[in-house]
Amino acid sequence: MSQKIPCELIQDLLPSYADGLTSEVSGREIEEHLLTCRECRCRYEALHIPSEEGKKETQSSNRKEIDYLKKVRNKNRAKIAAGIIGTIMILALAVFFKLFVTGSPSSGYEPEISVDQGQVQIKGTLTDSAAAFVKCGLVSEGEKKRLVVYTALPSFWNKNGDFSTGYSLEEIGKGLLINGNEVMPDGSVISSKAAELFEEKNPYIGDMPANGRIAQTLGISDDLGGFQNSLQTTEEPYGWTLEFKDPVTGSGEELFRSRMEAYSCVLLALIDNAGEISWTYQAETEDGVHERNGSVTASIASQRLGKDIKSFSGSRKQVQELLDELGIR
Repeated sequence: MSQKIPCELIQDLLPSYADGLTSEVSGREIEEHLLTCRECRCRYEALHIPSEEGKKETQSSNRKEIDYLKKVRNKNRAKIAAGIIGTIMILALAVFFKLFVTGSPSSGYEPEISVDQGQVQIKGTLTDSAAAFVKCGLVSEGEKKRLVVYTALPSFWNKNGDFSTGYSLEEIGKGLLINGNEVMPDGSVISSKAAELFEEKNPYIGDMPANGRIAQTLGISDDLGGFQNSLQTTEEPYGWTLEFKDPVTGSGEELFRSRMEAYSCVLLALIDNAGEISWTYQAETEDGVHERNGSVTASIASQRLGKDIKSFSGSRKQVQELLDELGIR
């Protein structure tokens, strides 16, 4: 049959045959023809070889493209890894500076304040041994100024737990707030204790929780020991008796009575209808333990201070004046 098919017809079918598009019967006829016809075989090879080379070129191109994509992927991975590492390093550096260099505002310090010739001198001691002083400065708070103290973690280059600074009265405006204390424009200093006591004024002695808050702010139990309470509110003068539990030694009895008299004056000033503050305690002497008692009335307190004891509750400044007169810090 191959001899009946002209070469021109076979040659027309070669492109389809090379691409595998001919039928099975046509394919067999073309193959038989190619076995006997050199010219057609040469034409077929001319078509087939470039196709193989094209496949190889395509494969090579694909490999190059894949290699390129792999390189791009690896570069992107490297960039992402570098970005993550860089971000971690920046955050770590920021945390390091925050913890050890710049620090953060802190109220964990005890200030010692003095005013002399229009200059406010402030000395402070940090209460946290795991902190070091970094810096301090003033910030505005309304018409007043506030001292802000920055502390950081101790380091080999900074282990300082004390600081000192100073400002003129002109710099502080309407007042300088220092960790609960306040320096007034006239140079007077109101302690945090005086400010707290003023806020805890109690109009009625029968309000025992309110009485207790005043006593706690004064630090009576810390100074003189624990006590129980007894109130006398049936008739005037209304009274409050502090019954101390811990015995007082003979050598400390005078100091105990002196401190209790001072505390009683403050209690009488800040409890509006209190007329008498009394106390009982046990005194240990050489000849045994003896029951002791003492009391301060509003009239006795007024005589001691030179004016009505109740007048000292009018303002924070007056409460501070009372504490200064009594030597209570």
